[in-house]
Amino acid sequence: MMSKRRAFQGGPQTLWTALETTALAWLNNDRPGLGRYGLTVTLDLNTVWLDEPGNPVGALSLL
Repeated sequence: MMSKRRAFQGGPQTLWTALETTALAWLNNDRPGLGRYGLTVTLDLNTVWLDEPGNPVGALSLL
């Protein structure tokens, strides 16, 4: 049985929402291991992909 808890968010980013979204994507992709992920780095964008560069799953912002 799952217990229901509340998460409160504050500040400039909604971290709990980002965590939930990432966890659901991981579960929906059959819980892939780290070896299935890759990273393409360009001057404009850093793209995280699963299995092949044509399957992006996220982007890392440049500071």
